[in-house]
Amino acid sequence: MSEYAFCEPVTATVRSYEHIRVVSDGILYLGGGVPTPTLCGYDLRRGWDVPTGVTERRVRAGLNAEVNPTCPKCADIWGRSVLGDDWETP
Repeated sequence: MSEYAFCEPVTATVRSYEHIRVVSDGILYLGGGVPTPTLCGYDLRRGWDVPTGVTERRVRAGLNAEVNPTCPKCADIWGRSVLGDDWETP
């Protein structure tokens, strides 16, 4: 099973999407320099990971959040790959 992380671009604000990426090397890049794109394809090469676990509850809460909302494309891709038939696109 893949490990996932929430991540943000260097231009992030409190209203910017938090994206989700696969953590391919087991390392969270909290200070920047994320080496892989997000699930939706957004290039975060200078972005950073957010030290919050990617869980169904957190993903669903983020879809309706006004502050640090979750990218709906990333959420859908994550939900279908991790939860399969148990995921319903909001």
